Amino acid sequence: MKSFFIIDGDSITGIIRAHFFGLKEMFCNGEMTKAVIAAKEEGSLKSFKEFFLSLEPQMDVVCLKAGSSPNQADILCGVWAGRFIEEIIASDCEAIIYLISRDKLVLSIGSEIQKAGIRLVLPALPCAQLVSYHNDFTTLIDLEGAVKRKHNDRSDTYPVPEWYSRTLSEEELLIGLECIKVGSEKILKKPSFIPFSNSARITVGSKADISLAIWDVPKGLYTKNVEFSYSALPEETWKIRSLKGHRRGPKEISVNENLIDASSGEISIVDGDSIKLGSFSFRFRTQKSEELFRYATPESLMVALEKHLKHLVDTSSDFIVPQDVLIEITVDGVPSWENAYICHYRKFLSHNWSNQKLKSIRTLFESKRQFNSKFVKLNNIRNKVMHPSRESISDEEKHLLVAFYLAFKAF
Repeated sequence: MKSFFIIDGDSITGIIRAHFFGLKEMFCNGEMTKAVIAAKEEGSLKSFKEFFLSLEPQMDVVCLKAGSSPNQADILCGVWAGRFIEEIIASDCEAIIYLISRDKLVLSIGSEIQKAGIRLVLPALPCAQLVSYHNDFTTLIDLEGAVKRKHNDRSDTYPVPEWYSRTLSEEELLIGLECIKVGSEKILKKPSFIPFSNSARITVGSKADISLAIWDVPKGLYTKNVEFSYSALPEETWKIRSLKGHRRGPKEISVNENLIDASSGEISIVDGDSIKLGSFSFRFRTQKSEELFRYATPESLMVALEKHLKHLVDTSSDFIVPQDVLIEITVDGVPSWENAYICHYRKFLSHNWSNQKLKSIRTLFESKRQFNSKFVKLNNIRNKVMHPSRESISDEEKHLLVAFYLAFKAF
């Protein structure tokens, strides 16, 4: 089946254009024959042309520069729609015409395509009048942020998730759900990854913090199916709990193929665990340093780090305590690491740098000099964290604090 494309570039701009480009899998089912793009802006013509040629390098792409007069892009699209109709009828071939526009162009041009008996697909927001008498739409998409689907004589609107149409950052890809299977891809293709927000409690369902309604089957998900929660220090664990009673079949909820329900309480999960919500299948993904950066407070990280540092020096009988450190941590003639500060730990560790017990620490730094430099920064971070009147630490400083915590957590 041949595919022809008519694009009103003036009405598909910015984020709406990005949404459209995200639907590319929808257009690859037949022979992509020809595309006509009409727009005032050279940038719009160029981006659409590059998009289509990336899908089919041999495709015939015509770019039409519209003038400044009103609706000139619409007029050019109408002229080329007539040419496409004539070409399809003359060749007596099976064909689809994709009409990409967000204004009343779909009424006039769409009606003519219908009358010619040619299959019409509107990947953009269609006018209600056209929908009411055309029964062969493959997909109806509102590219401004919602999808409308017709069934049982009513129209339901589903939000397109904010994260769906943009490139996720490296950090966003560290915690969330790797999407294996969804209920339906009739409206929007399956996402590869669903990112978690910075909230330590996240619900998933048809109308939840993470809404999956757009990929659901009729009578599939509940409003809220499950809740994910993260317990920061000292637990550092992710848990999931079902918000519904015992269900089997199309509504069952399982973790690693074990059914769970509300009576199961919170179930601990780790990176790589499989999660099934009815017709949806996911693999849970997380990364320890990103967890701590997002959800642990700087105060709790610093307290935990100092606890591990103290445990290290208390259990290292073969280490040598520098004389100046020994003097400074001595009170009333009794030396105690309870009196130590970050600077004392730095001097102690630097003095024992070559000790075999610190091998894992040495691998994290290029040299002892770099170690000392980072530890000095850590001391500055502690001064900010433990004195509320001072400025907050930066993201870079929190990342460093997390890195030190993880480095000494084993001790």
